[in-house]
Amino acid sequence: MIAAMPAAVAAAVGFPGVGVGIALPIVGIGVHAARMSMDPAGLTFESTGLRVHGRHARFLIVWAAITDVEVTGPSHHPSTKIHVTSAAQVVATVEPDTPKNRRRVEALMAMGGDGALSFSVWTAGLDSVALARAIRESCDARPAQVN
Repeated sequence: MIAAMPAAVAAAVGFPGVGVGIALPIVGIGVHAARMSMDPAGLTFESTGLRVHGRHARFLIVWAAITDVEVTGPSHHPSTKIHVTSAAQVVATVEPDTPKNRRRVEALMAMGGDGALSFSVWTAGLDSVALARAIRESCDARPAQVN
């Protein structure tokens, strides 16, 4: 909104590239801020699944619903991607269950693409590789080993 007026003026005067140059950084900052506001604040490994805590809501991804866990992105800023069988199953576990919170979780699932959830590096204090390994091991549900 702030950049819309100067960008429109520049484009109207005959410099559309300048208009785009004015608006693009502001849009980028807005998208980044929206993404960061939806990033999970915490994770809890429960016996039934991975509980994801956000600013406004929490939801559960049951272990059986996780089909794959991968580390994606560049080596200097990797992210953990969790593929699930059903995004609707994840959305159904939202607490508190309000339309706004369901939309937030749906948007978070959409950002991961293909029924996946994407966590940035250092989500809940874990780097992406450690988080992926912890989730994989929890999905395997191996019995505790004796030392």
